[in-house]
Amino acid sequence: MAEWNIKCHSNEINDGIESTHQYSPLILDLIDTAEVHRMRNIVQLGFVPFVFPNAMHTRFIHSIGTARKMDNACDAIKANNSGLINIDNYRAVLNTTALLHDIGQGALSHGLDVLIVPLVGGISHEQISADLISGKYSLQEHWSNLPDYVASKSEKECQLEVLKKIPTLNEVLERYGVSSEIPSQIIDSKRTQREGRENAIGKLKFLIELMDGKVLDVDKLEYLERDPKMTGVDEVGFNSDRIITNLNVVYHGGNYHLAIERGALPDLTDLVATRKRMYSRVYTHRAVLKHEAMFYEACKRFLRVLFPEEGQENEKLARMIYMLDDRQFESFLVRNSEDPITISLFKTAKYDRRNRYEIAYGVESRNLPSVFSEENIEDLVLFQKLKNITGRFPEDKIRHEILMRANSGNGSPKIQEHEVIVYSRPSKAGLTEEKFLDKFDLFVYDKRKTNGNPRMSSSKSSGKGVYYAPDALRDPNFYDDNLQRLFDTFTGHEVSYYFAVLSTKQHCERVSKATKEYVRELLR
Repeated sequence: MAEWNIKCHSNEINDGIESTHQYSPLILDLIDTAEVHRMRNIVQLGFVPFVFPNAMHTRFIHSIGTARKMDNACDAIKANNSGLINIDNYRAVLNTTALLHDIGQGALSHGLDVLIVPLVGGISHEQISADLISGKYSLQEHWSNLPDYVASKSEKECQLEVLKKIPTLNEVLERYGVSSEIPSQIIDSKRTQREGRENAIGKLKFLIELMDGKVLDVDKLEYLERDPKMTGVDEVGFNSDRIITNLNVVYHGGNYHLAIERGALPDLTDLVATRKRMYSRVYTHRAVLKHEAMFYEACKRFLRVLFPEEGQENEKLARMIYMLDDRQFESFLVRNSEDPITISLFKTAKYDRRNRYEIAYGVESRNLPSVFSEENIEDLVLFQKLKNITGRFPEDKIRHEILMRANSGNGSPKIQEHEVIVYSRPSKAGLTEEKFLDKFDLFVYDKRKTNGNPRMSSSKSSGKGVYYAPDALRDPNFYDDNLQRLFDTFTGHEVSYYFAVLSTKQHCERVSKATKEYVRELLR
C-alpha cells in the first residue's frame, strides 16, 4: 500500500506527493496514536479501486498530506497577511484539525453516510471525529463493545492491551497545550450551528473555511492532487502551489475570512474543474456506480434489520458501525446477516468485477441544465419529481412501482425484489442561480488595491480590494471575467448519473421498459 513507502527521518515524512515535509513534534505524536493509524485500514476511494486498481491509497496517507497542505497554507497566510492576524497562534490547532478530520470515517469511506444518518437521527462521521478528539468517545470504548462475531475475544484483549500503552489523542493534545474544543468544532461545525451551541471559533471564520470551504479548502487541495495520480487520470490538474501561495486572511463584515488573491482565480477554476472531472470520470464512473449501488442495497437490507425504527436510541450501535474499518465491517455484515441475498450482493459488489447487474435506466447529468430555468426540460422535471418521493428509503417505493409494471404480464418469470436496484446520489441539479450563489462561499482580495492591507476596500463596488464573490456577481457595476468563469465552472455537474435503475442482465430489457412506463406516468 502507498503509506508503507513512508520514510521518516527525524521530523520529515515523504507522503508520495511532495518530496518531504517537516512536521512538528505535535503532528508526529498525533500520527502515532491508534485513532490515526486506524485510517490505514480504510480505503480513501471506496469502490473506485475495482475500476482503477492502483487507487488503493487510504485515509491515513490522505490525512498526512492534508496536514502538510495546511502547514503550507499557514506559511502563505503569514507571508501575505501584513499583520492583520498572527496565524502562528492558530497553526497547531489548524494542523491538528487537518490531520484528524477523517478519523471518524466509516468503512469504504463515504459509503455508509447516506444510510446511517437517516437511521439514527443525524449522527455522522464528522460527529464521530469530533467526539474522538474531545474524548467523548474512544477507540478503547469501541474495542470493548465489539461483538465476538466481529472480533474474537483474544483479538479484543490483545488490542485493548496495546491501546493502554499508546497515548490517546486527548493526552497528546494536553501535553502540547492544544485545546480539543476548536478542532472538534471546526470538523463538526454544522452540528454546532444546528444545535445553537456556543461556538469557540467566534469571528475567526477562516478556521472553518480552511478545512471545509464550499469552493476552496486544504482537504480538496490534497485529494484532488493525490486521486488523479493514483487513478492515472493525467489530463486533469491544477497548480496547487500557486493557489496556496495566494491565500490570505481578510476582515470583512465583522469576521476574519479565508480569501484568495484575485490573480489566482484561474488556478482556482482549474481546481473546481478538476473536481468536476474526477466526479464524472472516476468517482461516479459507470462501473464504479454499479459496485456502489450493490453495496448500498446490501448494507440497506442489513441495516434495516439492525435499525427497525429511526431514533437516537440507535446511536450507540451506529457509533460502533462507523468505527469498523473495511475488514471489520465485512466481517460484521457477513457473520451477522441471516439474509443470503444481502451477503450475495455485498460479496458480488466487492469481489465480482464483472458483476451481473447493468444500468437499465438512468438520468444522466449531461441531459440536465447546470442551472435551473423555467424551460420544460423533461429529464429535469423527472428528476425533481423523483426527489420529491419521500420516506426513509424512497428508492424502495420507486422499485415497487417498477416491479409492479415489470411483473404485470403473464408467462414471464417474476422479477424478484433483489434483482432491481434503484440508486440515486445527492446533487445540486435543478438549483437556481441564486441558490448556487448562496453556496458560492468565497472571499477575494486584490493586493494591488489593498496596498498590502487586507482590511482596506474602497467604497465603490468596481474598485473593491476585498469582496465577497456572490455580492460581486450580483453587482451590475462589477465584472471580472475570471470570477464569472469560476462561477460557471462551479455550477457544472459533478456526477455522471444522478439516478439509476440497475437490473440483472436477463431482466434488463423488461426493467427498462417498465421504468420508462413509470416515468411517463410521473411526467403526466
